[in-house]
Amino acid sequence: MAKDDDGRMQVLRQAKEVEARTRPVAAELAVKDGAAVLRLLDRNGRVGASRYRLTLPGSCNGISGPVLTLAGEFIAAAGFRLDGGWTDPSEWATADGEAARTALDVTPEYLAYVERRYGPPPSLGERPAGLTAHRNGWSCWQICYQNRRFFELAWTARLTGPEWTLSTSAGRGATEHESAQDAMAAAVERVHASDTRRAAQEPGHDAVPPL
Repeated sequence: MAKDDDGRMQVLRQAKEVEARTRPVAAELAVKDGAAVLRLLDRNGRVGASRYRLTLPGSCNGISGPVLTLAGEFIAAAGFRLDGGWTDPSEWATADGEAARTALDVTPEYLAYVERRYGPPPSLGERPAGLTAHRNGWSCWQICYQNRRFFELAWTARLTGPEWTLSTSAGRGATEHESAQDAMAAAVERVHASDTRRAAQEPGHDAVPPL
């Protein structure tokens, strides 16, 4: 496992270098034929990933304040912010329609996401009593409660939203959680809830006890 981890870390270090080279440093908003297309460009003027090119929803006949606001919301959702603002409206006219540009700056949240994505998986931390955990892959664990119920716990770095996913050993009933501790607590609660349902279905459960 240690040798495999070393190999994985080498791959991640190389991928992190690629991310830094292709990270967006500018945005271009172009309007043509009733559609507004936003592109986030790297230092070479290229779109480094498919998620950095999108057509804004709705029809658009030209660049306006609401269109720029919507573009800014998508830029923020991608982990960036405008650096200096959009170009002057007098520069928008082009042979193919209108186009505005702005420099971009990366947000602290995006940088933190990069460190998580290209770094080692986090530790599970303190575990509930009766629960064991064993690595079952780079960022996956098999967890077991009281040596009788097994679950799969997986971690995936995300810019926003929960990063931990808990599912049964068969891959069913997946739920997302903010932390490993929340996910492990949910596993324990699932077992207790299952025990309660099973006890309620046993013959004589509702029977009146003898006097």
